[in-house]
Amino acid sequence: MDNAESRLFIALPLPSDLQEELAVRCKRLSRSISFKKWVHKEDLHITLQFLGAVPINRIAHIEQSMRELSLASASFDLSIQGLGSFGLAASPRILWAGLSGDIAALKQLQQSVVRAMTPHGFPGEDRPYRPHITLAKHFRGNDGGPDALHQGMSSEDWDSPLGWSANEIVLFETHMSRSPMYERLFTFPLGAPFSGNIRDN
Repeated sequence: MDNAESRLFIALPLPSDLQEELAVRCKRLSRSISFKKWVHKEDLHITLQFLGAVPINRIAHIEQSMRELSLASASFDLSIQGLGSFGLAASPRILWAGLSGDIAALKQLQQSVVRAMTPHGFPGEDRPYRPHITLAKHFRGNDGGPDALHQGMSSEDWDSPLGWSANEIVLFETHMSRSPMYERLFTFPLGAPFSGNIRDN
């Protein structure tokens, strides 16, 4: 068991009401554009840092660093608005929802997470941080071709912002064979005293 590992990442979770609303919008969107996989509503999040395979005996050190970071951080307001994609325009690998609001605070928090994780052997990526919410993966095509994809991504559904207060960070564990895939290991309120381990099962 000394070699046991967990696949972990650190993220901002979404409130349940936003998850529900995004699920409704994604269902409507899936009628016009087809992706191989639509993300389960409970798995929707904003990644701050992907850690990958982490030895079980190192998780307590990560938790301690995140506890200290969250206590020194403050909540901020974000909104979900607009759609975008990564990959080829005609055949994207990722469909994502965009963000507005206090993006500067979000990027500052992300940089703080990277600084906290670097001593544990998890340096940040070389590429710039591009915050987003992944909605679907691997475009499968449709009868309308690229035009139908563009029209679907221009849906008025995504023009109206969905706002919330980002007030906690979560250390998630990935379970590839499950749906939803992501399990909360620890939840860290931003700017609030940490009263002990919070693990949501």
